[in-house]
Amino acid sequence: MICMNCGAEAGSESVCSNCGWDLNVQNKAVQLSNMYYNQGLDKAQIRDMSGAIDLLERSLKFNKRNIDARNLLGLVYFETGEVVAALSEWIISKNIMPEDNIASEYIDRVQANPNRLETIQQTIKRYNRALNACRAGEYDVAVIMLKKVVAANPKLIKAYYLLSLLYMKQGDYEKARKVLKKAAPIDRTNATSLRFFKEIDEQTGTTTDRESLTKGVVKEKRKGIYKILDHFKLPEKKVVTDYSYMTKNWDDEEKIITEPVIQPVAFHQVPAFLSLLNMIIGIVLGALVVGVIVIPSINRNLSRDAETKVAQYSSAMVTQNEHIKELESKIEEYDSMVDSGNMQISEASKAIEYYEKLLNAYIAYAAQNYDLALETLQGVDTSVYSENALNIYNGIVSDINSKQYESYNAQAMEAFQRGDYKDAITYFAAAKNVNPDSYSACAYLAHSYRLNQQSSEAINAFQDIVNKYPNTERAAKASEYITNIQKGNFSPEIGIAQVNQEVAVGELENVDTPETADAQQTQQQ
Repeated sequence: MICMNCGAEAGSESVCSNCGWDLNVQNKAVQLSNMYYNQGLDKAQIRDMSGAIDLLERSLKFNKRNIDARNLLGLVYFETGEVVAALSEWIISKNIMPEDNIASEYIDRVQANPNRLETIQQTIKRYNRALNACRAGEYDVAVIMLKKVVAANPKLIKAYYLLSLLYMKQGDYEKARKVLKKAAPIDRTNATSLRFFKEIDEQTGTTTDRESLTKGVVKEKRKGIYKILDHFKLPEKKVVTDYSYMTKNWDDEEKIITEPVIQPVAFHQVPAFLSLLNMIIGIVLGALVVGVIVIPSINRNLSRDAETKVAQYSSAMVTQNEHIKELESKIEEYDSMVDSGNMQISEASKAIEYYEKLLNAYIAYAAQNYDLALETLQGVDTSVYSENALNIYNGIVSDINSKQYESYNAQAMEAFQRGDYKDAITYFAAAKNVNPDSYSACAYLAHSYRLNQQSSEAINAFQDIVNKYPNTERAAKASEYITNIQKGNFSPEIGIAQVNQEVAVGELENVDTPETADAQQTQQQ
């Protein structure tokens, strides 16, 4: 035993040899702790887990350094599904006695299966969510969660009790009885379980056969093993050497102490009328004193106290009002600061998001995955970019558009030259989508529609040329084709070679698109 005064090893002596501290009370506390530990061990061995927890907690109240009691309490917690509480007790035990402590083995065995430990932690979280669902009135959701909890962690006894309580609330007492029967072997004498069984028996009129609930436990006991011992070894009983402090010795003879008797003084009889007269005189004098001295003094004191308190309350109210105004102004200031901060955070988050998109687009561009690069840059707000970032963005978009246009145009020209107008339409449309200002793409697309005898699409394509290049030779040629197509004449004699010549001549024509003309006019102004 360690002396609680100086921390020295005191053994079983009644006085500390190091500091002279009286160890009798400490010895009795240690003896009580060992006694409660032994009783708790007996309870655990007959599978009275709730009784064992109560006794072991009492043992630790008398001696928090009782390592065996703390380790056993952890085992009982572990058996009832409270893994976190069990680990807490074992860790405390290990910190108190780092060496030769079986708690280290307990912890290692629990942590040896991290997947199982993670599953148990998840069941505890799910049990807490089910409890919150019960408080919110979502009983069906809670039942589903608790079924999963008891399936994953069959030892979590409080999950059984909550599930049975929900069944009882729903009026399904047989399901509640079935759940409680599964929980009974874990803790045979739990008060909650017994109370629930009694309620179910009263509601259903059927008595539960509780003896059959513990048959499996008795069979395991005959083998000298419980589920709690599957992976752990229980500590031994402690020896209690002195129980004398628990009883009183009533055999000692009582010592009779004789005290001198105090005799009363002599009493003389007083006439009745004198007693009455004295009483009347006393009442009158008392009334005079109260009326003349006491009551006015009390009134003056009350009035003075009231005036003082009114003045104090008035001053306090003024001070409180000023303080409230200061707090309100500070609250408004803090609200504005919070709003400003939230706005800055939102803008910064958007900027980070757009910069991340630019970085991902650049990575895809470097890997020549141009479609992914353009898709990544969709919807980007370039106003958040710095000048260098904007140059990178414009360079990526411009280069990808140029390369895509060249690729689409080359495939379209190849299809057009071999007379595959369907593929030519697909690729010329893609090239036009990338570069809408390309006259070549617009013209070849229109002629592909014409040669493929798609009248409405051809008219729309030639009309696009008329709108884009008004008052030009390009527009005149396009209008001529529109007129012929509307008359049903697709001009099949104008074949691939002539189309190539017309497009080549049209590209040499120096024209301005309406957008270019507007820009030049704005610049001149």
